[in-house]
Amino acid sequence: MYTFFVRSDDGSRFSIGDATVIDHDGLHGADEMNGKINLKTGKHALSLNFFQKEGGAGLDLDYEGPEITKQAVPAAVLFRLKKD
Repeated sequence: MYTFFVRSDDGSRFSIGDATVIDHDGLHGADEMNGKINLKTGKHALSLNFFQKEGGAGLDLDYEGPEITKQAVPAAVLFRLKKD
């Protein structure tokens, strides 16, 4: 079980595969929302979308899970699919 945290100023949505983990829609100041998902070992497609209307701007993605304390998702665990 992993918990993901999105802190955004205005709307954001975080998905893994076809599952929406966090839907933090609407106009709002910077605040955090979280969601949990069971993940098997291996690679997973993820998507983080946001919109900014006015005022402050910000977007952060943290996670925690087995043997992982809450922290920013490090670049070392991310990869980009090569498209043919």
